Formats: sequence, structure tokens, C-alpha cells
Amino acid sequence: MTTMEKGDLCYIPQNVTLIDEYDGVPTDFVKTIKPQTAVYLNKDSENWIKVFFQGSEWYVPNKEVYPLQEGHSVS
Repeated sequence: MTTMEKGDLCYIPQNVTLIDEYDGVPTDFVKTIKPQTAVYLNKDSENWIKVFFQGSEWYVPNKEVYPLQEGHSVS
């Protein structure tokens, strides 16, 4: 994964599970049914990235988040 900074737009492919958690316990999840964009917040650990997606903060596997490149269209 390319290094991103807080506030960068990122690309999340279809069929990726995003997880919400409270106090270390998963409380909700959503699976993308089509490619999505989100706002990068921070790298939470070696394996997880925190993003802002559809009005909430979510954790996404590090290997499933990519910087949104110029000219890349997501519907």
C-alpha cells in the first residue's frame, strides 16, 4: 500500500468487509457491493486502517485500501 495522509481519498474494492468496533469489540459491519471511496483517517495497526465511510468511522483490512488515483472513477 502506498503511504496516505489523513484526509486523503481512498478506494475500497467491492466485496470488502468494513468493521465498526467499540472498546475493541466488533459492533457492526458492512460489506461493499461495489467499489467505494472513503476518507483515510489513520493506520490503526499493521493490519487495519481507519476510514470515514458513509458518515461513520470504520476499520478496513490494510491490504484492501488503495489511494484514489487521479483519473480513477468510482461510481
